[in-house]
Amino acid sequence: MTMELTKQYVQDRMKAHPQATTFEFPEGVTSIGFGAFSSCSRLESIKIPEGVTSIGDGVFSDCRGLKTIEIPEGVTSIGDGAFENCSGLTSIEIPEGVTSIGDGTFSGCSGLKEIKIPEGVTSIGTRAFRSCSDLKSVAIPEGVTSIGAYAFMGCSSLESIVIPEGVTRIGVYALCGCSGLTSIQISKNVERIGDSAFLNCSGLTSIEIPKGVTSIGAEAFRNCQRLKEIALPVGLTSLGKRAFSSCIELTSIVISESVTRIEEFAFEGCDQLSHIIAPMHLHDQLNKEYREKTIMTQAQYHDALVVKIQRYSQDNLSEANSQEVRLIITSMIPLAKASLFSYPMPAGSHWVNLSAKQIVRALGDTSGYLLSLIGYGTLNRGGFTIMNNKDMGDEVTKHISIKDRLNLAKVANEINLGKVDADHGQNTLAYTI
Repeated sequence: MTMELTKQYVQDRMKAHPQATTFEFPEGVTSIGFGAFSSCSRLESIKIPEGVTSIGDGVFSDCRGLKTIEIPEGVTSIGDGAFENCSGLTSIEIPEGVTSIGDGTFSGCSGLKEIKIPEGVTSIGTRAFRSCSDLKSVAIPEGVTSIGAYAFMGCSSLESIVIPEGVTRIGVYALCGCSGLTSIQISKNVERIGDSAFLNCSGLTSIEIPKGVTSIGAEAFRNCQRLKEIALPVGLTSLGKRAFSSCIELTSIVISESVTRIEEFAFEGCDQLSHIIAPMHLHDQLNKEYREKTIMTQAQYHDALVVKIQRYSQDNLSEANSQEVRLIITSMIPLAKASLFSYPMPAGSHWVNLSAKQIVRALGDTSGYLLSLIGYGTLNRGGFTIMNNKDMGDEVTKHISIKDRLNLAKVANEINLGKVDADHGQNTLAYTI
Protein backbone atom coordinates (compact mmCIF):
# COMPACT_ATOMS: atom_id res chain seq x y z
CA MET A 1 0.00 0.00 0.00
CA THR A 2 1.25 3.50 -0.86
CA MET A 3 0.75 6.61 1.20
CA GLU A 4 1.45 10.15 -0.03
CA LEU A 5 2.30 12.99 2.32
CA THR A 6 0.21 16.00 1.25
CA LYS A 7 0.71 19.74 1.61
CA GLN A 8 -2.46 20.03 3.69
CA TYR A 9 -1.20 17.45 6.19
CA VAL A 10 2.14 19.25 6.54
CA GLN A 11 0.47 22.63 7.03
CA ASP A 12 -1.80 21.28 9.74
CA ARG A 13 1.11 19.73 11.62
CA MET A 14 3.27 22.84 11.35
CA LYS A 15 0.40 25.01 12.65
CA ALA A 16 -0.01 22.65 15.60
CA HIS A 17 3.72 23.05 16.40
CA PRO A 18 4.49 26.75 15.72
CA GLN A 19 8.03 26.55 17.16
CA ALA A 20 9.08 23.44 15.26
CA THR A 21 12.15 23.68 12.99
CA THR A 22 11.95 20.06 11.84
CA PHE A 23 9.21 17.60 10.92
CA GLU A 24 8.27 14.13 12.09
CA PHE A 25 6.87 11.95 9.34
CA PRO A 26 3.91 9.64 9.98
CA GLU A 27 4.49 5.91 9.53
CA GLY A 28 3.90 4.31 6.15
CA VAL A 29 4.71 7.30 3.92
CA THR A 30 6.05 6.17 0.51
CA SER A 31 5.93 9.44 -1.41
CA ILE A 32 5.94 13.18 -0.74
CA GLY A 33 3.38 15.06 -2.84
CA PHE A 34 3.55 18.24 -4.86
CA GLY A 35 4.75 21.26 -2.85
CA ALA A 36 4.25 19.48 0.49
CA PHE A 37 6.78 21.66 2.37
CA SER A 38 6.84 24.58 -0.05
CA SER A 39 7.64 27.94 1.64
CA CYS A 40 8.05 26.42 5.15
CA SER A 41 10.46 29.20 6.02
CA ARG A 42 11.21 28.04 9.58
CA LEU A 43 12.11 24.47 8.56
CA GLU A 44 15.84 23.98 9.26
CA SER A 45 16.43 20.24 9.07
CA ILE A 46 14.56 17.19 7.90
CA LYS A 47 15.13 13.46 7.76
CA ILE A 48 13.07 11.61 5.19
CA PRO A 49 12.25 8.11 6.53
CA GLU A 50 13.07 4.76 4.96
CA GLY A 51 10.29 3.56 2.73
CA VAL A 52 9.94 6.83 0.80
CA THR A 53 10.74 6.26 -2.88
CA SER A 54 9.50 9.45 -4.50
CA ILE A 55 9.91 13.18 -3.82
CA GLY A 56 7.40 15.16 -5.89
CA ASP A 57 7.69 18.44 -7.78
CA GLY A 58 8.42 21.54 -5.69
CA VAL A 59 8.32 19.61 -2.41
CA PHE A 60 10.87 21.80 -0.58
CA SER A 61 10.81 24.85 -2.86
CA ASP A 62 11.41 28.19 -1.12
CA CYS A 63 12.38 26.56 2.20
CA ARG A 64 15.06 29.21 2.58
CA GLY A 65 15.93 28.26 6.17
CA LEU A 66 16.53 24.57 5.37
CA LYS A 67 20.18 23.73 6.14
CA THR A 68 20.35 19.93 6.24
CA ILE A 69 18.35 17.10 4.73
CA GLU A 70 18.81 13.33 4.77
CA ILE A 71 17.40 11.35 1.86
CA PRO A 72 17.17 7.54 2.17
CA GLU A 73 18.76 5.20 -0.37
CA GLY A 74 15.37 3.94 -1.48
CA VAL A 75 14.46 7.23 -3.19
CA THR A 76 14.57 6.78 -6.98
CA SER A 77 12.70 9.89 -8.15
CA ILE A 78 13.19 13.58 -7.29
CA GLY A 79 10.73 15.93 -9.00
CA ASP A 80 11.22 19.19 -10.85
CA GLY A 81 11.99 22.16 -8.59
CA ALA A 82 12.11 19.89 -5.54
CA PHE A 83 14.73 22.05 -3.76
CA GLU A 84 14.37 25.27 -5.72
CA ASN A 85 15.46 28.39 -3.79
CA CYS A 86 16.62 26.45 -0.72
CA SER A 87 19.29 29.10 -0.25
CA GLY A 88 20.41 27.86 3.18
CA LEU A 89 21.26 24.36 1.95
CA THR A 90 25.05 23.90 1.76
CA SER A 91 25.34 20.24 0.77
CA ILE A 92 23.15 17.31 -0.18
CA GLU A 93 23.73 13.65 -0.98
CA ILE A 94 21.58 12.21 -3.73
CA PRO A 95 20.82 8.47 -3.46
CA GLU A 96 22.38 6.10 -5.98
CA GLY A 97 19.00 4.99 -7.31
CA VAL A 98 18.15 8.41 -8.77
CA THR A 99 18.54 8.45 -12.57
CA SER A 100 17.76 12.06 -13.47
CA ILE A 101 18.12 15.57 -12.06
CA GLY A 102 14.85 17.29 -13.02
CA ASP A 103 14.15 20.78 -14.30
CA GLY A 104 15.04 23.42 -11.70
CA THR A 105 15.69 20.79 -9.01
CA PHE A 106 18.41 22.83 -7.26
CA SER A 107 17.87 26.17 -8.97
CA GLY A 108 18.51 29.10 -6.65
CA CYS A 109 20.32 27.04 -4.00
CA SER A 110 22.82 29.87 -3.63
CA GLY A 111 24.47 28.40 -0.50
CA LEU A 112 25.10 24.96 -2.07
CA LYS A 113 28.86 24.41 -2.09
CA GLU A 114 29.16 20.80 -3.15
CA ILE A 115 27.03 18.03 -4.54
CA LYS A 116 27.72 14.49 -5.66
CA ILE A 117 25.68 13.36 -8.61
CA PRO A 118 25.26 9.56 -8.52
CA GLU A 119 26.65 7.36 -11.28
CA GLY A 120 23.19 6.24 -12.40
CA VAL A 121 22.08 9.72 -13.49
CA THR A 122 21.70 10.02 -17.27
CA SER A 123 20.22 13.50 -17.66
CA ILE A 124 20.52 16.94 -16.07
CA GLY A 125 17.40 19.01 -16.66
CA THR A 126 16.76 22.60 -17.63
CA ARG A 127 17.86 25.08 -14.89
CA ALA A 128 18.89 22.11 -12.69
CA PHE A 129 21.63 24.10 -10.89
CA ARG A 130 20.85 27.61 -12.07
CA SER A 131 22.16 30.37 -9.75
CA CYS A 132 23.95 27.99 -7.37
CA SER A 133 26.40 30.84 -6.88
CA ASP A 134 28.52 29.11 -4.18
CA LEU A 135 28.97 25.83 -6.07
CA LYS A 136 32.71 25.45 -6.78
CA SER A 137 32.91 22.08 -8.48
CA VAL A 138 30.64 19.38 -9.78
CA ALA A 139 31.48 15.93 -11.10
CA ILE A 140 29.14 14.90 -13.88
CA PRO A 141 29.03 11.08 -14.15
CA GLU A 142 29.95 9.28 -17.35
CA GLY A 143 26.41 8.05 -17.92
CA VAL A 144 24.98 11.54 -18.48
CA THR A 145 23.93 12.01 -22.10
CA SER A 146 22.21 15.41 -21.96
CA ILE A 147 22.71 18.72 -20.15
CA GLY A 148 19.68 20.96 -20.35
CA ALA A 149 19.38 24.64 -21.14
CA TYR A 150 20.41 27.03 -18.31
CA ALA A 151 21.61 23.96 -16.33
CA PHE A 152 24.53 25.76 -14.60
CA MET A 153 23.71 29.34 -15.53
CA GLY A 154 24.91 31.85 -12.92
CA CYS A 155 27.13 29.37 -11.02
CA SER A 156 29.65 32.16 -10.58
CA SER A 157 31.95 30.25 -8.20
CA LEU A 158 32.27 27.19 -10.45
CA GLU A 159 35.97 26.84 -11.31
CA SER A 160 36.11 23.75 -13.51
CA ILE A 161 33.82 21.20 -15.09
CA VAL A 162 34.26 18.08 -17.19
CA ILE A 163 31.62 17.25 -19.79
CA PRO A 164 31.51 13.42 -20.01
CA GLU A 165 31.87 11.37 -23.19
CA GLY A 166 28.18 10.52 -23.52
CA VAL A 167 27.05 14.15 -23.93
CA THR A 168 26.46 15.16 -27.55
CA ARG A 169 24.95 18.61 -27.06
CA ILE A 170 25.49 21.49 -24.64
CA GLY A 171 22.20 23.35 -24.23
CA VAL A 172 21.54 27.06 -24.62
CA TYR A 173 22.87 29.18 -21.72
CA ALA A 174 24.08 25.94 -20.09
CA LEU A 175 27.11 27.60 -18.41
CA CYS A 176 26.24 31.24 -19.02
CA GLY A 177 27.55 33.59 -16.33
CA CYS A 178 29.98 31.09 -14.79
CA SER A 179 32.49 33.89 -14.28
CA GLY A 180 34.81 31.81 -12.06
CA LEU A 181 35.22 29.10 -14.68
CA THR A 182 38.83 29.04 -15.89
CA SER A 183 38.90 25.72 -17.72
CA ILE A 184 36.49 23.24 -19.20
CA GLN A 185 36.93 19.84 -20.75
CA ILE A 186 34.36 19.10 -23.43
CA SER A 187 33.51 15.58 -24.49
CA LYS A 188 34.86 14.56 -27.89
CA ASN A 189 31.33 13.43 -28.78
CA VAL A 190 29.72 16.87 -28.44
CA GLU A 191 28.28 17.88 -31.81
CA ARG A 192 26.68 21.23 -31.01
CA ILE A 193 27.42 24.06 -28.61
CA GLY A 194 24.15 25.91 -28.05
CA ASP A 195 23.40 29.63 -28.16
CA SER A 196 25.00 31.58 -25.27
CA ALA A 197 26.34 28.33 -23.77
CA PHE A 198 29.43 30.12 -22.35
CA LEU A 199 28.18 33.70 -22.48
CA ASN A 200 29.85 35.92 -19.83
CA CYS A 201 32.31 33.23 -18.69
CA SER A 202 34.72 36.08 -18.05
CA GLY A 203 37.37 33.95 -16.30
CA LEU A 204 37.78 31.41 -19.11
CA THR A 205 41.30 31.68 -20.55
CA SER A 206 41.30 28.80 -23.02
CA ILE A 207 39.05 26.09 -24.35
CA GLU A 208 39.66 23.20 -26.71
CA ILE A 209 36.71 22.54 -28.97
CA PRO A 210 36.63 18.88 -30.04
CA LYS A 211 36.66 17.82 -33.68
CA GLY A 212 33.11 16.44 -33.53
CA VAL A 213 31.52 19.88 -33.06
CA THR A 214 29.72 20.94 -36.24
CA SER A 215 28.07 24.16 -35.06
CA ILE A 216 28.66 26.87 -32.47
CA GLY A 217 25.56 28.87 -31.61
CA ALA A 218 24.94 32.60 -31.42
CA GLU A 219 26.82 34.37 -28.59
CA ALA A 220 28.22 31.00 -27.47
CA PHE A 221 31.44 32.62 -26.16
CA ARG A 222 30.43 36.25 -26.10
CA ASN A 223 32.13 38.39 -23.45
CA CYS A 224 34.64 35.70 -22.46
CA GLN A 225 36.98 38.55 -21.65
CA ARG A 226 40.09 36.51 -20.76
CA LEU A 227 39.95 34.09 -23.67
CA LYS A 228 43.22 34.57 -25.53
CA GLU A 229 43.22 32.03 -28.33
CA ILE A 230 40.96 29.51 -29.95
CA ALA A 231 41.17 27.04 -32.82
CA LEU A 232 37.97 26.00 -34.56
CA PRO A 233 38.08 22.28 -35.36
CA VAL A 234 38.01 20.52 -38.69
CA GLY A 235 34.38 19.49 -39.18
CA LEU A 236 32.85 22.73 -37.90
CA THR A 237 30.49 24.15 -40.53
CA SER A 238 28.84 27.19 -38.95
CA LEU A 239 29.61 29.95 -36.47
CA GLY A 240 26.67 31.83 -34.97
CA LYS A 241 25.98 35.54 -34.68
CA ARG A 242 28.28 37.27 -32.16
CA ALA A 243 29.78 33.87 -31.26
CA PHE A 244 33.03 35.45 -29.98
CA SER A 245 32.08 39.12 -29.74
CA SER A 246 33.61 41.19 -26.93
CA CYS A 247 36.37 38.66 -26.27
CA ILE A 248 38.64 41.62 -25.64
CA GLU A 249 41.85 39.63 -25.00
CA LEU A 250 41.48 37.26 -27.95
CA THR A 251 44.68 37.52 -30.02
CA SER A 252 44.46 34.47 -32.24
CA ILE A 253 41.65 32.71 -34.08
CA VAL A 254 42.05 29.83 -36.52
CA ILE A 255 39.07 28.95 -38.72
CA SER A 256 39.14 25.52 -40.35
CA GLU A 257 38.51 24.73 -44.02
CA SER A 258 35.18 23.06 -43.25
CA VAL A 259 33.48 26.28 -42.07
CA THR A 260 31.01 27.47 -44.71
CA ARG A 261 29.00 30.08 -42.78
CA ILE A 262 30.01 32.78 -40.31
CA GLU A 263 27.14 34.92 -39.05
CA GLU A 264 27.57 38.68 -38.65
CA PHE A 265 29.45 40.26 -35.74
CA ALA A 266 31.10 36.93 -34.86
CA PHE A 267 34.27 38.77 -33.76
CA GLU A 268 32.82 42.20 -32.96
CA GLY A 269 34.68 44.00 -30.17
CA CYS A 270 37.71 41.67 -30.25
CA ASP A 271 40.08 44.63 -30.09
CA GLN A 272 43.29 42.62 -29.60
CA LEU A 273 42.58 40.36 -32.56
CA SER A 274 44.93 41.70 -35.24
CA HIS A 275 44.60 38.84 -37.72
CA ILE A 276 42.21 36.04 -38.56
CA ILE A 277 43.51 32.81 -40.09
CA ALA A 278 40.83 31.45 -42.38
CA PRO A 279 40.38 29.47 -45.61
CA MET A 280 40.32 31.46 -48.85
CA HIS A 281 36.60 30.97 -49.49
CA LEU A 282 35.81 33.10 -46.41
CA HIS A 283 38.22 35.96 -47.15
CA ASP A 284 35.79 38.21 -49.06
CA GLN A 285 33.24 38.10 -46.25
CA LEU A 286 35.81 38.61 -43.49
CA ASN A 287 37.62 41.42 -45.30
CA LYS A 288 34.35 43.34 -45.72
CA GLU A 289 33.35 43.00 -42.07
CA TYR A 290 36.78 43.31 -40.42
CA ARG A 291 38.68 45.80 -42.56
CA GLU A 292 41.02 46.73 -39.72
CA LYS A 293 42.23 43.13 -39.32
CA THR A 294 44.56 41.07 -41.48
CA ILE A 295 42.87 38.06 -43.05
CA MET A 296 45.23 35.29 -44.19
CA THR A 297 45.35 31.60 -44.95
CA GLN A 298 47.29 29.18 -42.80
CA ALA A 299 50.07 28.99 -45.39
CA GLN A 300 50.35 32.79 -45.57
CA TYR A 301 50.52 33.01 -41.77
CA HIS A 302 53.15 30.30 -41.65
CA ASP A 303 55.32 32.14 -44.19
CA ALA A 304 54.89 35.43 -42.31
CA LEU A 305 56.20 33.80 -39.14
CA VAL A 306 59.24 32.46 -40.97
CA VAL A 307 60.08 35.90 -42.35
CA LYS A 308 59.61 37.52 -38.95
CA ILE A 309 61.97 35.10 -37.22
CA GLN A 310 64.54 35.49 -40.00
CA ARG A 311 64.76 39.22 -39.19
CA TYR A 312 66.84 38.36 -36.16
CA SER A 313 70.52 37.84 -36.83
CA GLN A 314 72.40 35.44 -34.59
CA ASP A 315 74.43 38.34 -33.19
CA ASN A 316 71.55 40.73 -32.60
CA LEU A 317 69.10 39.10 -30.22
CA SER A 318 68.23 41.40 -27.35
CA GLU A 319 66.01 40.25 -24.50
CA ALA A 320 63.13 42.23 -26.00
CA ASN A 321 63.10 40.60 -29.41
CA SER A 322 63.80 37.23 -27.84
CA GLN A 323 60.50 37.60 -26.01
CA GLU A 324 58.83 38.59 -29.26
CA VAL A 325 60.02 35.42 -30.99
CA ARG A 326 58.76 33.34 -28.08
CA LEU A 327 55.38 35.05 -28.52
CA ILE A 328 55.40 34.25 -32.24
CA ILE A 329 55.99 30.56 -31.58
CA THR A 330 53.35 30.48 -28.85
CA SER A 331 50.85 31.82 -31.37
CA MET A 332 51.55 28.77 -33.55
CA ILE A 333 50.11 26.37 -30.98
CA PRO A 334 46.42 26.83 -31.87
CA LEU A 335 47.34 26.13 -35.50
CA ALA A 336 48.95 22.87 -34.50
CA LYS A 337 46.05 21.92 -32.25
CA ALA A 338 43.64 22.35 -35.13
CA SER A 339 45.80 20.09 -37.33
CA LEU A 340 46.33 22.95 -39.75
CA PHE A 341 50.05 22.27 -40.12
CA SER A 342 49.36 19.12 -42.09
CA TYR A 343 49.97 20.63 -45.52
CA PRO A 344 53.26 19.55 -47.18
CA MET A 345 56.32 21.64 -46.46
CA PRO A 346 57.69 22.99 -49.78
CA ALA A 347 61.14 21.95 -50.97
CA GLY A 348 63.82 24.33 -49.73
CA SER A 349 61.51 25.62 -47.00
CA HIS A 350 62.72 28.69 -45.15
CA TRP A 351 62.65 26.67 -41.94
CA VAL A 352 65.60 24.60 -43.18
CA ASN A 353 67.60 27.76 -43.81
CA LEU A 354 67.09 29.29 -40.40
CA SER A 355 70.25 29.71 -38.38
CA ALA A 356 70.43 27.14 -35.58
CA LYS A 357 72.14 29.62 -33.26
CA GLN A 358 69.50 32.20 -34.15
CA ILE A 359 66.67 29.91 -33.08
CA VAL A 360 68.41 28.56 -30.00
CA ARG A 361 69.42 31.95 -28.67
CA ALA A 362 65.97 33.37 -29.29
CA LEU A 363 63.99 30.50 -27.87
CA GLY A 364 66.29 28.93 -25.31
CA ASP A 365 65.09 25.54 -24.16
CA THR A 366 61.90 25.75 -26.19
CA SER A 367 63.92 25.21 -29.40
CA GLY A 368 63.12 21.53 -29.46
CA TYR A 369 59.46 22.37 -29.11
CA LEU A 370 59.66 24.71 -32.11
CA LEU A 371 61.39 22.06 -34.22
CA SER A 372 58.91 19.39 -33.17
CA LEU A 373 56.04 21.71 -34.16
CA ILE A 374 57.35 22.07 -37.69
CA GLY A 375 57.89 18.34 -38.01
CA TYR A 376 61.56 17.92 -38.80
CA GLY A 377 62.85 15.46 -36.26
CA THR A 378 62.73 13.18 -33.27
CA LEU A 379 63.27 14.11 -29.65
CA ASN A 380 65.24 11.61 -27.56
CA ARG A 381 67.58 11.44 -24.60
CA GLY A 382 70.52 12.06 -26.91
CA GLY A 383 69.08 15.32 -28.14
CA PHE A 384 66.82 16.63 -30.85
CA THR A 385 67.87 15.14 -34.20
CA ILE A 386 66.88 16.92 -37.40
CA MET A 387 66.17 14.56 -40.29
CA ASN A 388 67.68 16.73 -43.01
CA ASN A 389 69.94 19.17 -41.22
CA LYS A 390 72.52 17.57 -38.95
CA ASP A 391 74.20 20.83 -37.95
CA MET A 392 70.97 22.31 -36.62
CA GLY A 393 70.30 19.12 -34.70
CA ASP A 394 73.72 19.20 -33.08
CA GLU A 395 73.31 22.86 -32.11
CA VAL A 396 69.94 22.26 -30.47
CA THR A 397 71.28 19.19 -28.65
CA LYS A 398 73.81 21.35 -26.84
CA HIS A 399 71.16 23.71 -25.50
CA ILE A 400 68.37 21.46 -24.22
CA SER A 401 68.72 19.60 -20.94
CA ILE A 402 67.52 16.02 -20.50
CA LYS A 403 64.82 17.22 -18.10
CA ASP A 404 63.49 19.69 -20.65
CA ARG A 405 63.56 17.07 -23.40
CA LEU A 406 61.34 14.82 -21.32
CA ASN A 407 59.03 17.74 -20.52
CA LEU A 408 58.77 18.58 -24.21
CA ALA A 409 57.72 15.02 -24.96
CA LYS A 410 55.07 15.28 -22.25
CA VAL A 411 53.77 18.54 -23.71
CA ALA A 412 53.60 16.94 -27.14
CA ASN A 413 51.35 14.24 -25.79
CA GLU A 414 49.12 16.70 -23.93
CA ILE A 415 48.28 18.75 -27.01
CA ASN A 416 47.96 15.67 -29.24
CA LEU A 417 50.57 16.74 -31.78
CA GLY A 418 52.24 13.39 -32.09
CA LYS A 419 53.04 10.15 -30.36
CA VAL A 420 55.43 9.60 -27.49
CA ASP A 421 56.87 6.09 -27.35
CA ALA A 422 58.64 5.35 -24.05
CA ASP A 423 59.98 2.02 -25.39
CA HIS A 424 61.62 3.33 -28.54
CA GLY A 425 64.92 1.69 -27.71
CA GLN A 426 66.78 1.44 -24.41
CA ASN A 427 66.65 4.62 -22.27
CA THR A 428 65.02 6.52 -25.12
CA LEU A 429 61.91 8.65 -25.19
CA ALA A 430 61.13 9.36 -28.84
CA TYR A 431 58.70 11.91 -30.20
CA THR A 432 57.87 12.11 -33.89
CA ILE A 433 55.37 14.15 -35.85
